[in-house]
Amino acid sequence: MLTKPTSLGVVLWVVLALACTGGATSFGARAQTTAQLPEDARHDVQRAEYDRVAREMTLSEEKLAKLAAEIATIKKDSVTLTSALIQSAKTEKKLSEDIDEIEQRLATLNGQETQARSNLSAQRDVMANVLGALERMGLNPPPAILVRPEDALASVRSSILLGAVVPEMRVKTEALLAELRKLSRLTASIAAERDNLAEAMSNQSVERKRLEILVEEKRQLRHETESTLAQEQQRAAELAARAGNLKELVESLEKEAKAAPADNADTASIEQAAMPLPDANILFGSLPFTSMQGQVALPVSG
Repeated sequence: MLTKPTSLGVVLWVVLALACTGGATSFGARAQTTAQLPEDARHDVQRAEYDRVAREMTLSEEKLAKLAAEIATIKKDSVTLTSALIQSAKTEKKLSEDIDEIEQRLATLNGQETQARSNLSAQRDVMANVLGALERMGLNPPPAILVRPEDALASVRSSILLGAVVPEMRVKTEALLAELRKLSRLTASIAAERDNLAEAMSNQSVERKRLEILVEEKRQLRHETESTLAQEQQRAAELAARAGNLKELVESLEKEAKAAPADNADTASIEQAAMPLPDANILFGSLPFTSMQGQVALPVSG
């Protein structure tokens, strides 16, 4: 003979049935399954379902808070990266401007250096001619007897003048050499500075591209996280609606359970009152005759 299952047994039976279906049973199907159970078991199942949904709501709220915190962190990181990217672009632009300025300075210095080299070359040519003339005059002087005194005097004067010019030309030549060396050193220094700036600009360009990649990754991550947050919010709303329905159902079942004993008592009282009173003689029909002496009503006289 089958006995009525206890509430705990029914709940376990429902849970096992749902587990066997792999969790694919819908809420409506579970409701149909629950509706076929006895009232007390149905109340326990609905209460267990409500508790389960409440736990899921708690987990969903925790997940929502975690997602919101992640989005806030991503926004903060995005702001920091964007600021760094803007600063990187400004730095790269400043380096480019500095390089352009240095290129102009180098062009000016190169022109000055070229002019100095040209002046030095011209000065060397003049000095070479003077030195050559002096050398020729010293090696092959004109005979004093064969020349006129005026020519000899002019030759001596020329030698004196040329000898006086040579030191001055030497000073100018040395000054040109010093200026040329200075220009060469300055040009080399500025060229090295230009190369350093070009290297810094190249590194800055690499850094800017890296920041652009990070900003794009943060943007995609924020989009994915916000999408996940929206899905979780929708799920939380569905859980809240389901919990509300289950709560109302549980409260309704609890009210019915509380009202059931009183209704049963009232029904029993009404049914008992509606039953006809049995005849007194019928009550004694099954008793021995000797035991009914003095208790049976006498027949009506006449």
